[in-house]
Amino acid sequence: IEECAAVTGEDLSELFDLTRIQALGHLDRCEEARTLGADALERAAAREDARGLVGLCLALAQVAFRQDDARGALQYYARAEANIPGTPPKRLRALLDANRGTALAMRNRFRASRRHLERAEAIYKGEGLTHSAAAVTYNTGYVAFLRGAYREALACYAESRPVFERVGDQHHLAQIHLDSAETYLHLAKPVDAAREAQQAEATFHELALKKETAQAVFLQGRAHEVEGRLDDARAAYIRAEKLFATLRLGARRAACMIQRARLFLHAGDPDAANAVLDTAGVAATEADDAVVHLLLAYMRARVALARAEPARARDLVTRAMDEARYVRRPWVALEGHRLLGSAHAQLGERLFAIDHFSRAIGVLEQTRLGVPPDEYMTAFLGGHAGLYESVVRLLADEDDVERAFAFAERAKSRALVDLLVGHASSGDRRDPRLGAGGRRVHYLRERLAAIYRRLARSDRPGRHRESPKSYTDEARALEAELARHLRGAVLDGEPGLGVLAPTDVRLSDLQAALPHGTAFLQYFVAEKSVQIFVVTREAIFTTQQVIERSVLRFLVGRFQFHLSKQEQSGEPHNPLLLRATRSNLAQLSRTLIDPILEHLDVPRLVIAAHDGLHQLPFHALPLGPTWLADRFEISYAPSAAVYLQCQARAEDVDRQAAVEGQTPVILGVADERAPQIKAEVEAVAGALPGARQLQGGDATIAAWEHALQVAPVVHLATHGTFHAEQPLLSRVRLGDGWLTAYEFYQLRMQASLVVLSTCESGIAAVSDGGEILGLVRGLLYAGAPAYLTGQWRVHDDAARQFMTRFYDVLGRSKGSVHAAYAAAMRDVRAGREHPYFWAPFFLGGHPPRHVLRSQLGSA
Repeated sequence: IEECAAVTGEDLSELFDLTRIQALGHLDRCEEARTLGADALERAAAREDARGLVGLCLALAQVAFRQDDARGALQYYARAEANIPGTPPKRLRALLDANRGTALAMRNRFRASRRHLERAEAIYKGEGLTHSAAAVTYNTGYVAFLRGAYREALACYAESRPVFERVGDQHHLAQIHLDSAETYLHLAKPVDAAREAQQAEATFHELALKKETAQAVFLQGRAHEVEGRLDDARAAYIRAEKLFATLRLGARRAACMIQRARLFLHAGDPDAANAVLDTAGVAATEADDAVVHLLLAYMRARVALARAEPARARDLVTRAMDEARYVRRPWVALEGHRLLGSAHAQLGERLFAIDHFSRAIGVLEQTRLGVPPDEYMTAFLGGHAGLYESVVRLLADEDDVERAFAFAERAKSRALVDLLVGHASSGDRRDPRLGAGGRRVHYLRERLAAIYRRLARSDRPGRHRESPKSYTDEARALEAELARHLRGAVLDGEPGLGVLAPTDVRLSDLQAALPHGTAFLQYFVAEKSVQIFVVTREAIFTTQQVIERSVLRFLVGRFQFHLSKQEQSGEPHNPLLLRATRSNLAQLSRTLIDPILEHLDVPRLVIAAHDGLHQLPFHALPLGPTWLADRFEISYAPSAAVYLQCQARAEDVDRQAAVEGQTPVILGVADERAPQIKAEVEAVAGALPGARQLQGGDATIAAWEHALQVAPVVHLATHGTFHAEQPLLSRVRLGDGWLTAYEFYQLRMQASLVVLSTCESGIAAVSDGGEILGLVRGLLYAGAPAYLTGQWRVHDDAARQFMTRFYDVLGRSKGSVHAAYAAAMRDVRAGREHPYFWAPFFLGGHPPRHVLRSQLGSA
């Protein structure tokens, strides 16, 4: 600019000042920028240079933003607007509205912020300024995040990203990575958060933007902390703190210290945590930031609770919540009530504790209305599972069985219930294979199918696949990308899906719906106990068994170890392995069944497991010299609400005349690793006269989808894989490709019963919130009232024998699924007593009364 002035002879000092202020701001030399700006403003005012004043005010507002001074930014915008002669040009009006909207959001004035942003976006779109409109859309997303509207936030980021990619706007793309990371942290998805934060850091470092780089490092620290990588988290916080210190951003530096204090609490050192908080308090006084002061107070309260000083914790939180009543961010009330509940619990004031925990859960369940289904919702609720544990324990201590059951139920498969109810009301069927990114999704699926075929080569017999740990780096990368594409599909479509009001199940409603002779067993696992509810039409009983969650998980894990030993031995009769397995399962039976056995004077049990108990075959628990399956007909459900959904679906199937006249469909995809599949399909078809067989290349994806729409029973014998890292990428093989749990969501189902005679088809990852993730989740969403799935790697010949007997009895017992299930287990056990052979299949949902109506005439 100086060279240009020398050549032209013009006075360009005003332009020089304006450009220098902007450059200094981007270089984070904000104090220099402010000093220069103050002098420039005086000179412009003396010259009565309105245009110069407007430009300088806008530049200084951006410098204020760089220093987290939203109040100062708003003052500069007001001064700029006051100096605009006449009506502002449209583009200047839009610029002021866009920037004001963001500043207002930082001051927690969300309604006013939204009005300004909507007006700015409308002007930019009307003027054809696509990039500017996209920038406003991005800012709207961040404001939505601050309000707790996480679905809207992610949708805004997804909408604006392609515009920035087209023009190569690396700065905005990095901002999206940064804000996505923060959103994922609130959704309790630390792996995704860490990935996004790392991408943001790399770009911001390249752009020499120190503040944003420090923010990205800080978010990586938070992600590492949630993952349990505490040393990595500490290193990230220290690095971010140093960067913020050089930028003189006291509030952000204090936030780093507050997180380091939390790490000391993790390590059981409240004194060290308190010392760090004292230093953080000094840094926080340098900034006018209500959120940081609130964080500081909450962390001091956690330290007080760790020191057994509940009265101090209560007073700290009460005062902080009162002072922060204008900070309208959902986590403020959520964390505040959680801490108050803990304080009152320590004080022995159970009713007050129950009240505050209940309020915290109310905020949580209201906030979830802004969380996208399904994987996001699962993670979000799982991140707050401890709230439900606290209130259930306290209500049980108060003998309030009805409310204790209600909160235990609300803690289990809430996201799945939302999904099922939302699906039933909307009839929505979005296909993630289509739409934006559809070509890339198609490529990813084809490439992964080729890798799966290559990895399928194995010398080991049985219907199994190699462990996901053996996947190549390419497969892992492709799977992660595919998961991101498919998760992104839920951000399109109607916002009503999966975000309905809570569908609470009252005990009286469940009692009225239970068939005579059925007991519903609700298990709820807490940190140091398991609460068991027994519900029949006539009575309700509950008991709390003291046992560490870690012990339960260890016992279930040891059972799975025994299964692997039996599989490796290859011996159908191994008394040592059988004895060890029974002993292990007997320990679980003593905790889970013995305390309630006298209340189970019924022939049938429906078991709603929780936590790691989802992976336990209750039907294989020892009962004296026999097994639980010998005394009771047993089926499973993720929760009472899901069970009632399946029951309603079963009643619909019973009423539907469209299924009359249709015959079962049996599909099989055999190969050299599982040659018995062909024999199984033929045997099953023989037990069901008129059943249609589809084998090998005829058992296509299209044939499977059609069968689910018209057949009363659909049986699929094939290879299946549970994906431990991405549960919704768990899959089954058809004659022309693989289907994942994600793609099960797209199915339309009229079948009464779906049988997946595959290994691992019923395995479900269990989130901290009690959600099951896997193929069963997809079947339930598709509308299956009942399902039979394999929970572990199935012995090929035992599976053939089980299914042959199952369908033989099913046909002769007028479609009684429970009778067929029990008979099939007994038949296999007669020759192979270890549960590995006879107990891998789990019967879930609510089977209709007669699943083979077309073959039973008057039935």
